[in-house]
Amino acid sequence: MAMSAGVVLVEVNIDGAGTVKEARVVGSAPPFDQPALDAARKWRFRPARVRGRATATYAYLVFGFPQPITGR
Repeated sequence: MAMSAGVVLVEVNIDGAGTVKEARVVGSAPPFDQPALDAARKWRFRPARVRGRATATYAYLVFGFPQPITGR
């Protein structure tokens, strides 16, 4: 429902299986924060590896929301 563009930066904590365990907004665009968090929580990743073993890690996701095109 937003009528402008926005960018949201989300920090995610990824466990050793590649599942997002926590997500939080670190760069906000208020009307888009919740949709960005909802999307980030659904993602799955290839786990990070240290000395050949899967390990938990953090990642930063950037969600861009372009301004809607209207017929006006």
